[in-house]
Amino acid sequence: FDDFGFDHLLSLGRNQTNSDDNSNNVTLMFVSTTGDAEQCSTIQNTWNALLSKSLAPHTTLPSLRFALFALGDRAYGPEAFCAAGRKLAARLVQLGGGVVCPLGYGDDGSPNGGVFADLDVWLVEQLFPALEKCGVVNPRSENGSGNGHNCSVPLMQDLPYIVEID
Repeated sequence: FDDFGFDHLLSLGRNQTNSDDNSNNVTLMFVSTTGDAEQCSTIQNTWNALLSKSLAPHTTLPSLRFALFALGDRAYGPEAFCAAGRKLAARLVQLGGGVVCPLGYGDDGSPNGGVFADLDVWLVEQLFPALEKCGVVNPRSENGSGNGHNCSVPLMQDLPYIVEID
């Protein structure tokens, strides 16, 4: 994340252009949780910047549409499981971002094949249908791009985590 950059994330979220090239953008995120239920080192700078009190709620990232797959291990308990991804998604929504599908959760300790099996299920059952509905992809069109924009964006209370800003 830090290589991607906080400024670039803000530019995606603040882009008010309604051209066809930008209206179909969805940022796909994969977020790992450390054993202490914290953000990993590769997102620390971006996470700290996102926690800034100077960022206006609901208006900082009005054009950011995102999907997020969180990685974790249920062995650390329900509060710690995928906490970094849940916190990030909640904070992005607090800042005005929109989730295009339910968050995905990959359990490293799952006997069903681990995070890759969980990812496969999320892609097929959640992400791909949401992208088609949003007009980002349409497998039935010749050029692969859709033309509808009927995204259903969950409300803040639908997210499993709330980020408190000190």
